[in-house]
Amino acid sequence: MKYIRKPQRVDALRTEPRVRKRGRLGKYVYIVLLLGVVAWMVDLTAGKLFYLKAEGMVTREAAAIASEYTARIVSLEVGEGSPVERGATVVRVSSQEMAESLARMTTELVRYQVQLSELQLRKGRIEAMLPDARRRAKVSEEEWRRVEQFKEAGMITIMQRARVVHDAYDSVADLRQLELEAKLIAAQMPELERSVKRVQASIDQLRAVYGDGALVSPVDGTASEVRVEPGAVVRPGEPILRIYHGESFVLAYVPTGTLYSVKPGDRVHIRTGFHVLTGYVETLLPVASQLPQEFQKAFQGAQREQLVRVRFDPGQELPPLFTTVEVAWDLSPVALLLRGLRG
Repeated sequence: MKYIRKPQRVDALRTEPRVRKRGRLGKYVYIVLLLGVVAWMVDLTAGKLFYLKAEGMVTREAAAIASEYTARIVSLEVGEGSPVERGATVVRVSSQEMAESLARMTTELVRYQVQLSELQLRKGRIEAMLPDARRRAKVSEEEWRRVEQFKEAGMITIMQRARVVHDAYDSVADLRQLELEAKLIAAQMPELERSVKRVQASIDQLRAVYGDGALVSPVDGTASEVRVEPGAVVRPGEPILRIYHGESFVLAYVPTGTLYSVKPGDRVHIRTGFHVLTGYVETLLPVASQLPQEFQKAFQGAQREQLVRVRFDPGQELPPLFTTVEVAWDLSPVALLLRGLRG
């Protein structure tokens, strides 16, 4: 008995070569990449709210160099990044305003000194004349008394008496005039002496402020932010440059309203490129400052975040001033990965 075989389909031949299913690895790679992109987008947009990841800048304490008066820049003794010693001249200026003030006050000082010298001369002359004037007045009074006695005895004429009385009156009047001038001089001299001292102190203070046009550094440090050139005119209080001094630290900007909290003493890492440093949170400043331009997000308004001061651990090679860095917790995956790559 013969079995009837089903006709073989041409699209499913036994001898047809089979292509093995591939692409599983590619699918996994694609999924991993997709998840990575999603994680990166989430981290980029909202990562700061879930864990510490703050932008910051390496800086130091700063001392501004500015003029207390309107001045013209004559020369700059330092440039950007120049080391500066305390007391060294960093800028030389000239000021027409200060020159006029010094000239006016010097003229006023000379006028007071002349008046004081005249009073001293008058005082010396009066002190020399007073003894003679007192003797003359005393003699005239005694002569007057004798004349009055002679008048009662009828031994002197009216003309003689009148002449003696007139001389006595003149001598007493001269004495009183000299004594009055002595009192006036004694009252005026202290005021003039105070005026001389006051104007002299003002001149000394003005010269100390002007310092012959030399602006000096109050600290040892590094010059930066040189904002003017020779020939420029600066207003009072306008910063000419800044001297950065002391130990470097990071001024970081931490968002508010996050799911985590930052406390003084927290261990953190400071990353710049592939270079990772360690440090700790020194203090949280009670102010939310506007982010610098380099930290602002595109297509968003001006943002403000809390200022946090981060100190470096000692014994590390620190980045230059004004380097932008990222501050995160010490055990973050990025920090561990970069440390592993660096060995």
